[in-house]
Amino acid sequence: MSEILALQVLGGFYDAKGAYLGEARWNFVPPEEGHHEEGHPEESVSFVVKVPAALRAKAASASYGVTNLVNE
Repeated sequence: MSEILALQVLGGFYDAKGAYLGEARWNFVPPEEGHHEEGHPEESVSFVVKVPAALRAKAASASYGVTNLVNE
């Protein structure tokens, strides 16, 4: 098991017909508080990728891509 070193979530937003409107990102970098203690590392991170204000009236769906960097 490995701790999350960095996490990026990319959200793509689409209108009701499926046309791409734009994107937004959410980034997580854990605080540099030293190394994780013994046992299982924390493997979950809550996130929200907000629809950009300019797209809120048009966005009907979204797709997400997740990049996760771990220490192996």
